[in-house]
Amino acid sequence: MKKIKATIRQTLFIISILLFVIILASQVKATTTQQTTYKGETWTIETTHTTIPCEERITNMFKIKRENYSAGDEPKTIRYTTNLEWWNETKSEWIILNETNKSKEIHKYSTSSTSNIWTNKRGIHKIIFWTNKTNNETNNTHNNNTTTILEWMMNSSCEENRTTNNSTNNNNSNNNNNYNNDTTNNTTNNQENNTTNISTNNMCFEDATIETDKQTYEAGDQANIYFNINQEVENYSIEYWVETNEGKIVKQKLRTTNTNEKHFSFPGDDKGTTYIIKAIFKSNCGEKEKEEVVQTKKIEENTIKETTIKIESTSEETSHDIARIHTKIKINKAKTTKTSIDIYIQNLDEKTISPHYRIQVPKKESTTEINIPLPLYETPEKIKIVVRGLDKTITKTINLSTKIQNTNNEKNKDKEK
Repeated sequence: MKKIKATIRQTLFIISILLFVIILASQVKATTTQQTTYKGETWTIETTHTTIPCEERITNMFKIKRENYSAGDEPKTIRYTTNLEWWNETKSEWIILNETNKSKEIHKYSTSSTSNIWTNKRGIHKIIFWTNKTNNETNNTHNNNTTTILEWMMNSSCEENRTTNNSTNNNNSNNNNNYNNDTTNNTTNNQENNTTNISTNNMCFEDATIETDKQTYEAGDQANIYFNINQEVENYSIEYWVETNEGKIVKQKLRTTNTNEKHFSFPGDDKGTTYIIKAIFKSNCGEKEKEEVVQTKKIEENTIKETTIKIESTSEETSHDIARIHTKIKINKAKTTKTSIDIYIQNLDEKTISPHYRIQVPKKESTTEINIPLPLYETPEKIKIVVRGLDKTITKTINLSTKIQNTNNEKNKDKEK
């Protein structure tokens, strides 16, 4: 009887353990991982989502990881495009709901702001992820210049299809705005020179964004500009231009009907300017103005044109029967590639009477100030401080005080005793 009870207790214990494991496993989100190659590195694209919430924006759909990352590596930028497509059962075809161009600077991995997914449709959705090889390639799923396309199939949590109730005004009028047509990868449209009176309802562009590949540029750099329309909008156009923070227009207004990558080149002699990229997103359902601020690095006018080394001051110190000369040195380094500087002390017979103190100044066009305590092996009446490096040799002769000279004499007397 005791054996039967023990067996029952053991069986119940095992069942409880199994139930615990099952409950724990049910709480863990399924992870789907795929890999792609971009700019010579392997990238892992991972998602822990199994469904798309209804009318809820998902910005962390992906975890993007650099498999070749090593500690101390510089961040690397990955440029990619995501499409959210919905299977229309009535038409038996895939419908693109939104397309997002992204440029992420990543050290090891990132999950924040890796996506911009939103839907109000029920049923099957397809998320497509692909990287762009070069700046000149277009963001088109049918373009053979893109890398491997990754796909995820998910259902949304919408119980029924929903639509945005936007008011529309279809009265046509001439558009007198001063713009040029941006014909990059555009389809010619006979109505391109006319626009529709836009209603004040701008819900269809509420989440539209402008992104750039960087925030700070060098003079002469080219900025890559991305327009993101994060929901289904038909017959839209984008008018965009660039101006300085003082209101000076530096890129004339252009008009486009696609979200392909755009460009703006900064002047080669730019010494540090703030630029504002502006765009007006337009459609029958409304319009919305957006902007993105970027800047060029400030170039200091007082660049160092000639390397100089100066011994600015010296002072004496005695401690533990050791005489030291504190030497303050200022180094202005120009564009020389030399980096090493040697500092030491000689007597007037050019015999070295201190240790050599060596420093490195690797940065070009920089100023370095140092204060070095050099111990003396001997304490003659006069000494010569020598600074040698960066193709320069600087010396300074000084008289030692009686107190410093007596330091070695006292030390020698102690040795004789």
